[in-house]
Amino acid sequence: MAKKLTAQDWNTIQKERPARYYVQSVEDGAVTIIFDSELMIVDKGEQDLIGRPWTKDWKKTEALVRVNGIPKLYSLGSVDWSFLSDLIAVCKANDISPENIVGCMFEIKKLSPFQQEIKYLGKEGEKDSGNEEKKQSLVKEIKSVIDDLKLHSMDLIRDGQPKSDFLKICSIKGHLKVTQIESVLKDLESLGYIKLSGDKVIIQ
Repeated sequence: MAKKLTAQDWNTIQKERPARYYVQSVEDGAVTIIFDSELMIVDKGEQDLIGRPWTKDWKKTEALVRVNGIPKLYSLGSVDWSFLSDLIAVCKANDISPENIVGCMFEIKKLSPFQQEIKYLGKEGEKDSGNEEKKQSLVKEIKSVIDDLKLHSMDLIRDGQPKSDFLKICSIKGHLKVTQIESVLKDLESLGYIKLSGDKVIIQ
């Protein structure tokens, strides 16, 4: 019987799917590249990173990467081309050594066959970690506002408040943007600080 593919199935298929060659072109626009291997130089007669023999007379540089999340064998062309030297310059400017490039994320846009724009985006996972810390800090700030409401204004919120009123109250008392508070309502509920009931917010 047929079955639906799960998120785990997707990850397994993507992980096990053999990397395919990818040569970036101007038409691709800006793509996000995450390095899964160090940069390698392949000479004529040698096998590349997916086991295929290189037959050209020039040395090519390559790496296993994810291009917008899809595993690829990324070709940077000849060691003499500007692509490699431009990437090295960006790496040096961000204190990235050859052995530490794995996990590094870049936004790369080809402007012409021999000109590119390269931006370093950080290490994989670092941005997620930073966002999570900001979210936790925001939740703590709103929790302090809720505790103050429970202590001094329980008559105001005993039977719950329309969500719009709750957001306004927290915004004023916490000096926060309404959009910030709204973005973590589900987190506040999962932690047991509030209960969402229709268009009402009930403080627990």
